[in-house]
Amino acid sequence: MRANEQRLELRRFKPNKARWVGLLIRGSVLLLALVGARGTALAGDFEAPPVLEASKAAPAKLLKGEHFHVQDSVPTDGLTTHFTILSDAGVFEAHGVETLALRVSEVDPILELQRQRRSSAFANAAAAAAARPVQAAGQILADPAGTARGLPSGVGRLFGRVGSGARNLAGTVGDSRRSREERATAAAGKTGRITANALGYDQELRQLAQRLGVDPYTTNVRLAQEMHDYAWVAFSGRVGVNTLVSVFVPASLVVSGTRMTRDLVYDMSSADLILRNAEKLQSMGVSDEAIQALQQAPGFTLSIETGLVEGLGRLEGTSGRVHVVELAGTLETYDQALLVTRAVLILAGRHERGERVAALLPGRPVVARLEDGTHVVPAPIDYLSWVENVEGLATREDIQAKSREVLLTGRASPRAKRELETRGWTVRERVGD
Repeated sequence: MRANEQRLELRRFKPNKARWVGLLIRGSVLLLALVGARGTALAGDFEAPPVLEASKAAPAKLLKGEHFHVQDSVPTDGLTTHFTILSDAGVFEAHGVETLALRVSEVDPILELQRQRRSSAFANAAAAAAARPVQAAGQILADPAGTARGLPSGVGRLFGRVGSGARNLAGTVGDSRRSREERATAAAGKTGRITANALGYDQELRQLAQRLGVDPYTTNVRLAQEMHDYAWVAFSGRVGVNTLVSVFVPASLVVSGTRMTRDLVYDMSSADLILRNAEKLQSMGVSDEAIQALQQAPGFTLSIETGLVEGLGRLEGTSGRVHVVELAGTLETYDQALLVTRAVLILAGRHERGERVAALLPGRPVVARLEDGTHVVPAPIDYLSWVENVEGLATREDIQAKSREVLLTGRASPRAKRELETRGWTVRERVGD
């Protein structure tokens, strides 16, 4: 009896072949699914860019003023902070702290122009302007700074695995045999620039901008339209903005770059400044085609272009400056142009302080090789997250020097800093120009 019971027990626990085959198949499928899921997670294991509090994203003086305040929630996209400004002059967006400083400084000038338009002096000038034949109207842009409307930041496209940044310049520019004046006039016809023949109007616009402490080539569509309308009345009414505008606001944060850049933008006509920039680039060995592409790049205002040229000029003895100009000629948004210009200015400042830049490398973003062999990526970015574009930059085969640095004007997330350092990068935060 005991033997029979033992046989029954053994039969009860004897593996069923079909059952075990089924379990094995299901287990294999589950294992493959888990491995596949894990592989996918590893391949795309990035962090979600955070939404920051405004008080942690920008200085307090940029967040609230008499006529504006900034929304407390500041989304980020891994590279750029996105501020929303609510003001008595309207609602504005700003990508990055520097652009935020620019936009909030433009609120009071807009309101001042609106106030001045209600004065009797402006009414009389407007009447005189209306009575005068509009001989130069075709030379004045009807949609100043219109290229800035509705465009995304595009900063992320400057980072990633692909190093190439300069497209073939053939077909992107006009005939290089044109005269310097013809090229200046053609280049002046974008992003709020005035043609070379409307010199009187151009002067009135620059004087108005200087009195208000703003950029005459601003991409703020509302301010640009107010200034263009006001300068046209002053020019056509033959009264001058100095008569119409009584205020004078010293410029501080409003024109990107150095004091030299600001003085050039205010003191030189747009045509003269375009030609000056071109001549400086030619002295660096930049081709006419690359210069024309930069002049016509939609992302660059004349002030930002001037800041870039001045920054490159400060990198005396550095090879490869032509590569940055070729990259700049492909940029489509103001945010991209500002980032590249700020990157060059960061390098220029360090170069002048003794951290000599031997070469600028081709491609995107801006990458420098120092005299000691260190590769440096200047990144004027507020908050860096570990996103796909950053991983692409960190693992690029053409940036594999023994010593590599990322120079952030802002800060990196703990995850981004850890991942970069694991891959051999040194992360320097809150660097200045």
